Amino acid sequence: MKKAFSVLASLLLVLGLVLASCNGDEDKDNSDVLSTESTLTEWKYDPNIPEGFDGGGDFVFLVVGGDDEAYHSVEIGAEELNNELINDAVYTRNKFVEEKLNINIVCEYDMDVPTRASTAIGSSLDVYDVIMPFMNDAPALALNDYIVPLNDIETLQLEREWWDQRANEQLSIGHKLFFTTGDISMLDNDCTQGIMFNIDLIGMYDLANPYDLVKQGTWTIDELHTMARAATQDNASEYTDSWGFHINGNGATGLYISSGHNLIAKDEETDLPYVAVDSVGAADAVERIRQLMTDKSFVIIIEDYNAAAQNDGFVNCYRAAAWAIAEGKALFRYMSMSDTLRLAEYKSCNYGILPSPKLDAGQDGYASLVSTLAVPGVCVPSTNDDYDRIGIVLDAMAAKAKEVITHAYYDTLYQYRVAQDDESQEILDIIFNERTYDLGVVFNWGDCRAMVNNSAISSASATWSSTVDSMLPAIEAAMQDTIDGFNRLG
Repeated sequence: MKKAFSVLASLLLVLGLVLASCNGDEDKDNSDVLSTESTLTEWKYDPNIPEGFDGGGDFVFLVVGGDDEAYHSVEIGAEELNNELINDAVYTRNKFVEEKLNINIVCEYDMDVPTRASTAIGSSLDVYDVIMPFMNDAPALALNDYIVPLNDIETLQLEREWWDQRANEQLSIGHKLFFTTGDISMLDNDCTQGIMFNIDLIGMYDLANPYDLVKQGTWTIDELHTMARAATQDNASEYTDSWGFHINGNGATGLYISSGHNLIAKDEETDLPYVAVDSVGAADAVERIRQLMTDKSFVIIIEDYNAAAQNDGFVNCYRAAAWAIAEGKALFRYMSMSDTLRLAEYKSCNYGILPSPKLDAGQDGYASLVSTLAVPGVCVPSTNDDYDRIGIVLDAMAAKAKEVITHAYYDTLYQYRVAQDDESQEILDIIFNERTYDLGVVFNWGDCRAMVNNSAISSASATWSSTVDSMLPAIEAAMQDTIDGFNRLG
């Protein structure tokens, strides 16, 4: 049953959102995003709802959820206000859209969205308007003809600012886009990779301001290397020692992407993928990353100390890595954005966020990899009989999310910081505006996703070119199978 949405409730909601904003800065002006006039009665980003449109009842999403310890969707369903910033922003968006479009947003959760969706769609049941599996699970749904190309939905305004244009461009194959993301989701932000750093240690070791390096275009692997060495204690061996750089074992792929290379690239004209790991300079990039990740004088691999961390009472090594940043035991930590939430219990932590570094300063921009393993893709089931309605509702939800939920997300990233600085927003914009979706990470043809990671943490003498040569036939064959399958869909 739809809840009443009175003016008084609206005012209380706005007050609650502002009070829940984490930075505690009384001088911060939230009126541009959370005013009663713009947020609750008007569109800041107008989705151009057709005059007289009537959504006609339930609009049902199937999203990942049910396990609080895993990645799951929190940006579609919100049953009531609970004074949590994201939940209340989602509730605000939903009530606004429901009133404007005369719909009732229904959110169903399952940790195995592909199986549940396949069961329904395979039985020709029209029970979901939108399904949001993790992106790496979406290709199988497309190849089974269970979801339709989003760019075939005439009312869906994929070119608008609330859809991620880099996702639209980079995730299509042969000009068919079966899944994408944008402001309607937050896990694309959560799973964007970057680097967390302890601001206090920068001053303690009299190091260059990393924010300045980013804005000057000179934030590189070499700069990270130099700064991390300066912050590592002599003979460091345990994770509790002072280290310059903590990095996940699979962080090498993110460093490879930020070095200006791809696993899989696409032909601009045909929009068809091709293997890019043998491109000019790729071998040099992989070798440079290998040198960094195997240099135990300043780098520690996070997964290597999982047992020690658990023996010390941590849930896992990733919680211990958060401790290391918070307690000044680590200068830099490679991460996904969601890792900032692990700092919740460290109220005095003064940290900043940086993009993944360039290989050299001559590169254009900073490419931050999106780890799509836990990023929901917006998909439309092939069993639905009203695609025009779906396009209109999706645009409305994403447009209002850009105004309300995205702002709340940015605030949440920094809610446990001591220092609130204007540069943080600028750096986050750089990271999110230049993030990269690699088809090799999504489709993992021939296990190409593991190529860089395995090479970067190996001390074996095998060259990158020999690795590529041995894996290339399987990658190309699997990729061609996908292209052929998409062509058969018409």
